Amino acid sequence: VTVSVLYWCAEMGRLIALVSGGKDSILSLMLSVAHGHEIAYLANLYPVHDDDSAAAGDEKKPNDDADDEEEDLDSYCFQTVGFKAVPALAEALQIPLRRRAIRKGQSVATGLVYDTPQTGGDEAASAAPAAPTDEVEELYELLRGIVEEAKADGNPVTGVCSGAILSDYQRLRVEHVCGRLGLLSYAYLWQMPQERVLDLVGRMRVEAILIKVASMGLVPRKHLGRDLAALAPYLVSLAPDVHPAGEGGEFESFVLGCPLVAPPRYGLALTRKRVVDVDENPISPTGFLSFAVAPRSGPEERPYDEAVRTAVVAALTSGTLRTSIALRDAAFAASGLPPVAAPTTAAASDDEEDNGAAKEVEAPEAVTSRLSAARFPRWLEWKQQAPTTSAQAPGTFYVVTPTEELMSTPPPAAAPTDAPFPALYHRRGADPAASAGDQVRSIFASLDAATRKRVFYTMVMLPTLDAFLEINKAYVEFFGVSPPSRAVVECDKLSAVTMDIYLTPDDTPRDVLHVQSISAWAAACIGPYAQANRIQAAPSPVAGATRVLATAGVLGLEPGSMTFPGLPGAATPVDRTGGLTVHDRFLCEFRVCIENLRATLERMGTSLAKVTHAQVFVSAATDEVHRDTAEAQSLISRLWTWASDGTVTALPPKCRVVVLSKLPRGALVEIQAILDDAWWVVPAEADDGEGHECTVAPVQRDNAFWVRPGLHQQ
Repeated sequence: VTVSVLYWCAEMGRLIALVSGGKDSILSLMLSVAHGHEIAYLANLYPVHDDDSAAAGDEKKPNDDADDEEEDLDSYCFQTVGFKAVPALAEALQIPLRRRAIRKGQSVATGLVYDTPQTGGDEAASAAPAAPTDEVEELYELLRGIVEEAKADGNPVTGVCSGAILSDYQRLRVEHVCGRLGLLSYAYLWQMPQERVLDLVGRMRVEAILIKVASMGLVPRKHLGRDLAALAPYLVSLAPDVHPAGEGGEFESFVLGCPLVAPPRYGLALTRKRVVDVDENPISPTGFLSFAVAPRSGPEERPYDEAVRTAVVAALTSGTLRTSIALRDAAFAASGLPPVAAPTTAAASDDEEDNGAAKEVEAPEAVTSRLSAARFPRWLEWKQQAPTTSAQAPGTFYVVTPTEELMSTPPPAAAPTDAPFPALYHRRGADPAASAGDQVRSIFASLDAATRKRVFYTMVMLPTLDAFLEINKAYVEFFGVSPPSRAVVECDKLSAVTMDIYLTPDDTPRDVLHVQSISAWAAACIGPYAQANRIQAAPSPVAGATRVLATAGVLGLEPGSMTFPGLPGAATPVDRTGGLTVHDRFLCEFRVCIENLRATLERMGTSLAKVTHAQVFVSAATDEVHRDTAEAQSLISRLWTWASDGTVTALPPKCRVVVLSKLPRGALVEIQAILDDAWWVVPAEADDGEGHECTVAPVQRDNAFWVRPGLHQQ
């Protein structure tokens, strides 16, 4: 179900916001509003203890008193300190709150990947079910109850937003539960630089205070209860030893108010606070704040006036902030957020309790949007102005128009035994008259379970992309939480589903990047496949290493909205028929394709500069752009350099353009990349053993990923 929704997910929905009361969950909630979603419910897990009469999962009185020392549960996944104030925050936001209890010790399945037989695929079939009392199962029951309630009310919910930033542990569990419930996961803070998270706290007027500290540089009796925005410069100064936004568990926060709290409500005020020391060691003391809150009595208790509040709300609802977030710009001047008060030296100091005076500072100059007219001139004008990059070596750039014979011919059965490449299977649907889904099932059923676990990349060629959702439903029957990367294209010359299936060597581990959440980081996958798979058969990229990374086919979808880029300067994404010419659309999509590919590679610890092989799938709708091989090479080469902001000055050593009848979701371009470490040889004399950067030199040789009869020549 989730796969089907993701494929078309341009529509905004009604979301459940997972909230702990901390800054991350409230920022995520606000950014979900900025992306056009409605927050229908708040969901919260809170702690009970062994001596409580209620069982885990039962809801107790929200502000039930508990011993201070037992307020912090130290959950592996959820913030629990400050839980008694969450109902008051929900009341201030005027959003219905649903809660469920968890007990200490319910973090049972603590491995990075959380898997159950409900997930599907060979992995899940062989996995032992998670303990029914695991805290993730309590989250499942909490959200399931909300889903059923909303459905009964005639207003179903479509997704869940959470505040995950760097924690794969947390993100994977939320995605797991969402998948089981047929919901989309939204994590608009995912992979956001932590300094920028703190910047958002100030600019979006999120009134957060520190309620737990557990880090060097932070002292419970000095910093608990302090305003997070005022402390931000000090926290940034502690990096890299400390995660500035607390992603290493350095601190936790609670939000007393934000601009979504509208009159006659003005947020919360502390009515009681007491520091509870947990560990008083002098290097990294730990403590939390036991506190109580009550509604503020009037607007004078708010740290900003109504004009500022309405300006922030306008920025959230206008779409300008949505564009800025989605494109990962560092500046927010064009977003419409009002300027912030600059903290004085005293405010930034860890030694000062008084925040001192503050002064208004001018907003930074407006930065040119990546989708501005200046960056996207008319096609012919840009084509004439763009510089020509260095020429590629002869025989390394190809333009291909597939035929039935070409795509049906198996590639070489195996690479040379001394070559560091995986095995390759070529399969076609046994019965072309069968449905595409059944053809996919027959292909994967022809491989035993042990072989399917070795699949790390598939190239799927369909006679028609009308069967895309159908093959996805078949696909999930064989692959679970760590699926292979995949590219899917349409070749209308084919009569049956055709696949190239790449396998890891026996017992070779894979590094899998599989982010299912919609975020501002990179476009989510629109099917049951991973963004990237890497074979880790050798420890380092030296001559003879067998490390290979394969990305999925990447589309030019804007990450936050999962729509194709619209008109330059538009507040919201424009439909594909919104007036752009085919050339302009191709240009915009190529740019965002490279943005998404770069984000994926950086998350895998590498870069665009390391790409050794690239496949640029182009829709036949743009055929006039690349009729000639020399012209196509010049065009793609210049686009690659331009879209990477000049960080890459030439195409990958091997690059081919494949002209196809249609691409998923009607895209005009799709890019798939291979990084073969054995292509880059580190000269022995350049390795000083100190980890210094070494010059690498290309080794000219063929790759089993690359060679297909006829596909590597005109």
